[in-house]
Amino acid sequence: MCVLMRVLYSASFCPLSRKLAFGLREKKIEFSEKQEVLSAPSRELLSANPGGDIPSFVDHSVVCGSDYVACEYIDEAYPSPVLMGESPKNRAEVRRILHTFDSGFYQDVYLTLFYEKALKRMFEKNCPDTKVIKEAKSSLNRYMDFLNQLADARKFLAGSFFSWADISAASQVSCIDYIGDIQWNIHPHAKIWYMKIKSRPSFRQFLSQSFAGVPAVSWYRELDF
Repeated sequence: MCVLMRVLYSASFCPLSRKLAFGLREKKIEFSEKQEVLSAPSRELLSANPGGDIPSFVDHSVVCGSDYVACEYIDEAYPSPVLMGESPKNRAEVRRILHTFDSGFYQDVYLTLFYEKALKRMFEKNCPDTKVIKEAKSSLNRYMDFLNQLADARKFLAGSFFSWADISAASQVSCIDYIGDIQWNIHPHAKIWYMKIKSRPSFRQFLSQSFAGVPAVSWYRELDF
């Protein structure tokens, strides 16, 4: 009997972890998910990836020690459906949007806004810094304007095809939507796009998740909001 050795080491409400889980489910790849504590990676994770990076993806003897490496590997090793794009032009656009959300949004919005409103309670037990929150919300609106423009011009973010660009953006946005800081009324095209994403079976599992001590906004779990 073959033992499944395809493991995603992830953390709750980590958008990069969500991205890989979302992509794996889109490709209908069987895997087990092991929740890690960010400040104390398990021995099992450290054995596979000494850096203890979260997320990490292990596919038998292949270790993907970063989320971006995992995206590229998953799309090459399991080519159907293609999520990185069929042509060089398509792939360049997918990677451009991936970088915008995995790097820019993650640094400018998630690591400040979600940290101040949720993670800070867990790690520091301190009150949120209102100045930091104000700056993060300004950055959030800038990225949401970008997302709204893409959603207005295209069926999906990188073009006519569903891709890692949609997966990445939705994974980041969903964490921030949980705490209720997205002004969907001024980003209507992004809202329509996000409702389509929320309706995908591979995404719905995230809508049932909760962050300890921080309740979700009323519309977080609604497909039509």
